[in-house]
Amino acid sequence: MRLPAIVRIAAGLACLVGAALVVLSAGLPDRATTSAAPEVGSLAPDIVGQTPDGAPISLAAWRGQPVVLNFWATWCMPCRVEMPTLQAAAAARSNVRFLGVNAGEPVGLIREWAVAHGLDFPLIADLDGSIMRTYQVRGLPATFFIDGAGVIREIAYGPLASGQLSAALDALAR
Repeated sequence: MRLPAIVRIAAGLACLVGAALVVLSAGLPDRATTSAAPEVGSLAPDIVGQTPDGAPISLAAWRGQPVVLNFWATWCMPCRVEMPTLQAAAAARSNVRFLGVNAGEPVGLIREWAVAHGLDFPLIADLDGSIMRTYQVRGLPATFFIDGAGVIREIAYGPLASGQLSAALDALAR
């Protein structure tokens, strides 16, 4: 049995009104207070921190130079595998700044680990997780390639192989 057209139209309108009420009562996300994850083509958010030795670091101060921003931790096995590759690239590419952001470990541990593994590029501790939240890092390691204008040109998740890192650095230099 087929319902009269007026009943079908009324039922359709009732569904639309009900859906609108659900959306209005739940609300829409407030874009003014919800930050989006940095993405390729966007300006890299500034980072302000200190090295384990207390030297201040500001990503914005490095504007004009390409930057490799790597999020890592001493307990992260892929990070351990990747660190010698990052250190070799940092030593070979004086025109690129490298910055490692540690995922909340004690400063003393970061210092000891850096010395034991021969790391000489700057490392900072993200003790409260604010930098990782700003960059919305969900796993380690995560690497952001930022050009001299401060724009993110590539994001890599997982450990970087030497060839992958070289290709990303070559692209960053263009």
